[in-house]
Amino acid sequence: MENFKHLLPAPPEVLAALLTPPLPPGEDRFRECKLCGEEWALPVGLEICPKCQMARTEAAMLRWRQEHRRGLLVQMGVPYRLLPPAEVAAWPQDPQHPDVEIQRWQGDPWCLTFQGAPGTGKSEMAVELAYAWLCRDLSLERVAWIRGAQLVGAALRREAPAARAYAAQLLILEDLGPGLNSGSVWSIVSELLAQRRDRQAPTIVTTSLSLTTLKSRNSRTAHCLTDGLICETKRAERTKRSRRKPQ
Repeated sequence: MENFKHLLPAPPEVLAALLTPPLPPGEDRFRECKLCGEEWALPVGLEICPKCQMARTEAAMLRWRQEHRRGLLVQMGVPYRLLPPAEVAAWPQDPQHPDVEIQRWQGDPWCLTFQGAPGTGKSEMAVELAYAWLCRDLSLERVAWIRGAQLVGAALRREAPAARAYAAQLLILEDLGPGLNSGSVWSIVSELLAQRRDRQAPTIVTTSLSLTTLKSRNSRTAHCLTDGLICETKRAERTKRSRRKPQ
């Protein structure tokens, strides 16, 4: 079992197939594999060659990992449109910190903001970083995903999602800007960000508003975000993801 630790997590049936002991020597003969047609010295009762067995095992593990990822993201609150894995064409950079690889961000500095026009892949990048975080930590209850307008509504009604946003080890605050029109509403956002900055609690923010616009709406919010990384996403950086509909 020690030799297969790097394959975990994996479904039990996959591990069982990998760890099944071979039949005693002498109980084999050359015959065609039922899948690839190549001749192999196969044990009696086995009709698939080792190469095809491994291919089937890898395919089963891939399917399981995709479902595992999907389940974690759904529980985290990620919208269905963002569940399929994304291929980021090019990760953006913060001009003030060109040496930082954004795709490897793990909470230092405390905040990472993706700023850009709609459709440039901000939310998809946030999902990929959040999933990478879950793979390292696997503490689902300590990760929160919430939209900006949803946060304000929950805070005004004193509902659980707002408290979770304050307490989360990793917070993804998506689509900051739309629906936030008054100073009192922005004060809720700025207070959340200020508290998380004081604790250096890792936070990912996506917004279509420029830094100048954010400053004009609420300077405290903009000041908090500038204490972290700010990456501008562009059309060329748009991510590609599967169009398969959720089951």
